[in-house]
Amino acid sequence: MLNVILKTLLLCFFSTTLYGQNDSIKIAAIDTYVNQIDPSQVKVDSFKFIIDSIQVDGIKFGNTIVTKSLFKESKTILTTTFYLKDKKMIFAKVVEPSPSKGFEKMYRYCAFYFENNIVISERCRSTRQMGVAINVDGSNANIYGYNENLTFDFLKKYVGILYDRL
Repeated sequence: MLNVILKTLLLCFFSTTLYGQNDSIKIAAIDTYVNQIDPSQVKVDSFKFIIDSIQVDGIKFGNTIVTKSLFKESKTILTTTFYLKDKKMIFAKVVEPSPSKGFEKMYRYCAFYFENNIVISERCRSTRQMGVAINVDGSNANIYGYNENLTFDFLKKYVGILYDRL
């Protein structure tokens, strides 16, 4: 009986470690690296450019690049932070603050994890004001004023285009 239990435990351990946990281990390592980057890095360079009708301003630090994108027509502002390791992008976080009055501290963000310039994981979240109802469809765009055109797929493509211009 003990032999069967040990075999089952070993099988479970190896199946989860070998089949499916590699990405979560990589993501945890990226999160650890990103959290250890010194936030008081010295500014290396600043830049400005335009992509279509989007005004991009940014600052390069040692291992991070922070950009602010102003979408001229919608007046939407995105802050994108790229985290680099050995001069390769490993993580990007896109933040859209709520433009709605009374919700200035609310925001939504998408985080993208990279390995060899390929997205290996992604997630999008948004903050919520306590006491404010949630829409039945789960969308916060109408309540908090987020730009509905900035879909997850758009942001994923935009991060790639923006990084290529840097």
